[in-house]
Amino acid sequence: MMTTRSLLLAGAAILIAAPTVLADQSDYASGIEAIDLQSNIPQINITVRNVAASTDPADRDLRVVSNNPEFTVSGRMQCEVFGPGNYGRAHEMRANFGGNVYLHVTQNGTEVQDMFGYWDGDPQTYSDQYPAADFSIDLEMDLPEAKSGLATFVWHPVDYVEDRLEFFVNNGAGTEADFLRQDDVFNTSLTLNLVGACVYNGSVRGGFEKVSVPINIFYQGDDDIQDVLTTVSGGNTVAAPVDNRARRAVSTRGAETSPPARSSRPARAPRRSDN
Repeated sequence: MMTTRSLLLAGAAILIAAPTVLADQSDYASGIEAIDLQSNIPQINITVRNVAASTDPADRDLRVVSNNPEFTVSGRMQCEVFGPGNYGRAHEMRANFGGNVYLHVTQNGTEVQDMFGYWDGDPQTYSDQYPAADFSIDLEMDLPEAKSGLATFVWHPVDYVEDRLEFFVNNGAGTEADFLRQDDVFNTSLTLNLVGACVYNGSVRGGFEKVSVPINIFYQGDDDIQDVLTTVSGGNTVAAPVDNRARRAVSTRGAETSPPARSSRPARAPRRSDN
């Protein structure tokens, strides 16, 4: 028979590790026909680790310790053909993560408006001569090592891990120390926006494709983290001493900080069916 606690643990495992599924979307103005993504988008791996000297969970300092993910998106943009010699002409292609994109009518035509997009690749511009053009755009997810504490619209994996920690504790699955001691992997995704523009009769005609990019966040558990004793018998509140570890500063990202190679399953990773 499963106890209330074991049910909470099981439920937390499912909800914490469940990936966010974002359906692909597209929208095109008249004059641009399609944006075809032809390259494979890799599954992105990011590693987060506690680098605080203190063993108190409240003093944690979670940081990204893996290299910035980099990859290339490539494909072909096709402008709309209305008849012989009467077609849209390739004007520009660009890409970014996050935010919202939508068609917006301007004095120049129907363009794609970006709201709070981040990690932009360098746009590719064309000669406005041909009805189709290939694109190849390099992207880098420029992840700061630590959160600044300032409000930002940029997605950060440390925020994601902190949210999972809060969910874990609030649902009675354990303490902050229990969470921080164990290896884990969280599955989520981000939206990649592919934005193209054609020119037809002197007017810009925009369109976009939204692609869901899978992301694994590997959390490397900290074995030293312990719950802090705050009371002792006798009625007085006493703060137990907290160990201070002589840790080297973790400010570089290299091969040693790649996702952890473990022989056992991460603590709350989803179980996959063999069927």
